[in-house]
This record gives sequence, C-alpha cells and structure tokens, in this order.
Amino acid sequence: ADLVDAVKKWLEPQFRDGIKLIRICDRYAKGYSDFFICVRGQFVVAELKDDVGTASPHQEQFIEEMIACGAIGGVCRTVAEVAALVEEAKKRR
Repeated sequence: ADLVDAVKKWLEPQFRDGIKLIRICDRYAKGYSDFFICVRGQFVVAELKDDVGTASPHQEQFIEEMIACGAIGGVCRTVAEVAALVEEAKKRR
C-alpha cells in the first residue's frame, strides 16, 4: 500500500504532461497489473511489489502479453523503477 501511494503521488503532477494513471480492480480476472499508465499514447503496465513480494504466474503472463502487443511493462519495487518505465515510454513517442 505504501508503494502504491508513493507512485500515485509521483504520477499526480505529471497528468497535465500527457500522463494518465488508470487502476483496474477486477476480482474476477486474474493477473491485471496494479497500474496502467498512458504516457502520451504509449501504454505502460506496472505490477507493484514490496521487497519480498513476487508476481504471480498470471501477473507475469499478463505483462508478457502486453509487451508482446507493444506496451512497456514490468514488476516494480520502487518509484524509481516505475519512473524508468515511464521514461522508456516517453522515448518511444
């Protein structure tokens, strides 16, 4: 929860710069990433985990499928790792 709040706080001022956070909470579908971020039209998915957490097979598969479709994605343990995904997306535009 702390990492989720920290990433939201980091992303908030960037909304006006063409970056929008989307959260999808679907208890019936497994594997959706914690954050869907649209970066100037480039799709980013970020699965947030603390120091000891691991992504489930469903989460890993979802990220792999999104990357195969042209998105940027990964498992992130820090705000800096989310920032790196966002920066990668900016470079693609």
